[in-house]
Amino acid sequence: MSEGGLPSRHQRRLRSVGLHLLLIGAATVPIFPIVFVVANSFTPETEILRRIDIDAEPFDRLANLVDKATPSAYVDNYRTVIARNNGLFGTWFRNSVQVAGATTLLGVFLAATAAYAFSRFRFPGHRPALRAFLVIQMFPGIVLIVPLFNILRSLNVRAIFLVPSVIAVIVGVAILFSKLHSRQWHDAIGYGVGGVAGGLAARLPSTGFWTTLLGALVVGVVARSNALGRRTGAWADAIRTGTYALAGFGLIVYMLSSAPTSLRLLDSPWGLNFSYSAVAVPFSVYMLKAYFDTVPYSLEEAGRVDGLTHFGAFWRIVIPLSIPGLAVTAFFTFITAWNEFMYAFTFNLSSENFTLPPGLQTLVSQFRTEWGLFSAGSVMVSIPVLIVFFFAQRYLVSGLTAGGMKQ
Repeated sequence: MSEGGLPSRHQRRLRSVGLHLLLIGAATVPIFPIVFVVANSFTPETEILRRIDIDAEPFDRLANLVDKATPSAYVDNYRTVIARNNGLFGTWFRNSVQVAGATTLLGVFLAATAAYAFSRFRFPGHRPALRAFLVIQMFPGIVLIVPLFNILRSLNVRAIFLVPSVIAVIVGVAILFSKLHSRQWHDAIGYGVGGVAGGLAARLPSTGFWTTLLGALVVGVVARSNALGRRTGAWADAIRTGTYALAGFGLIVYMLSSAPTSLRLLDSPWGLNFSYSAVAVPFSVYMLKAYFDTVPYSLEEAGRVDGLTHFGAFWRIVIPLSIPGLAVTAFFTFITAWNEFMYAFTFNLSSENFTLPPGLQTLVSQFRTEWGLFSAGSVMVSIPVLIVFFFAQRYLVSGLTAGGMKQ
């Protein structure tokens, strides 16, 4: 020790060397399995099995381990994986890209809109809903397999639109009574006649219904243009209101009565999209809410003064300022959908609809594991994730830490 109780230069250097060696060792531990897998992907199966010798001496085991982590210029494993099972690997890859991409878009949209509502508005059930999202995260995903399987098997189009349709009908009736109460007779007549006509049109054959709906929308646009251009009497507005009511109530009646009852969600990418979104959205809502809380509300107020709506302020002000948080949410959702195995294996009943994780499982049998092929497939599965990480890495640090600072 030097004077004053401070360590000498030699002691500080020894501590620095020891700390660096410790960090190098800590970094080597997670890197070595990756090198191990990459090396096996370029090694013949017979050579991999030869290097595994559990009866060897400790130093011989270490030499075999180092030898096993040394790749060779052998690419037949990749060719075999791609060509095996009549080229199903390409189908699995396409399914994974489709499922992960659609899940990312759907999950980010749902999480962003819900997080913005929780961040900016106080409504009945605000805190219980946030606590419910937190409680959902406490349960492992495997607990949801049986309920989700039953839901996907029994769900149909009419069941999906039942609650939104009932709410839309209640809102529509309330609008009609408000028009009558405010003595807007022309709008009320157009609204009522249009709603009844839409309900009757929904009972037509499918082609006739969609033709009627398209014609009503065209008439509504023309009537709106006349009303805005000539400032004439209220009948142009009544026609416009009636055609919109026809379109809205026609769709509601069609969904409740004429829509198909069969909806294939099992053994389909759509079932995985809904399932993965249900798993990823609660955590994403919490993460994005923390980020939206850091965006000053005064910026939205300034936008509202300039004429923006709530959605306009959200889209034009909050979203551009929240790109790092959205990037982290998108990356998390993508990784969740890309790497998930259990749902993809359980909800897909045929190998043609597998994603990559259950597809790679076919290389592992009860009595044998083809390590070379499995390693080659693992390397190819990791490449899209690395590409996504490469483009998202600039946002990850700022997106993960932004919600921890109070402004």
